[in-house]
Amino acid sequence: MSVGSTCRSSCDHAMRIKDKLFRRWSPPQCSRPGDCPVPPQQDRLLRRLDWLGYAHFRRWKLYGEETLARHPTVIWLHGDALTVEYQETPLAQYTVRYQPDKKHFNAVPEARRFETPYRSLQGRLWELDETLWHLAKRLPEYAPRKKQRKKPMPLQLPLLEDPPVAQE
Repeated sequence: MSVGSTCRSSCDHAMRIKDKLFRRWSPPQCSRPGDCPVPPQQDRLLRRLDWLGYAHFRRWKLYGEETLARHPTVIWLHGDALTVEYQETPLAQYTVRYQPDKKHFNAVPEARRFETPYRSLQGRLWELDETLWHLAKRLPEYAPRKKQRKKPMPLQLPLLEDPPVAQE
């Protein structure tokens, strides 16, 4: 076995793993409703946790796990239950209330974290309760971009006037 073939096979393996992790999941096409493994009203979306362990979803920040910062996670949305999971391990579950358009969230009244093997081994100095640590935060709405006014170009005045030239 040559060195080139070993590198090629490991690079191919890494590319396949990358494709699995970062491909947006789409539900399977089913011929009959009973054959579908995932109910049609259930959404499964891939999100990457930010550096604090929050996933951004529909103008909300939802806490997953701080030790999994910058890792891809899956968000399951089924009715009014939203679950954040990593490698088929649920990290947190949220109850959501919808706005009248039935798409955007109005509130996230309940949040529950699960005990997972991904917790930090280093303990916290103090326990954070709901008043100090919000597991779900609403992000500010998008604001329209302000138009830039065109400023008139300033006129450069001469610093010194030329003295009149004497004629002989």
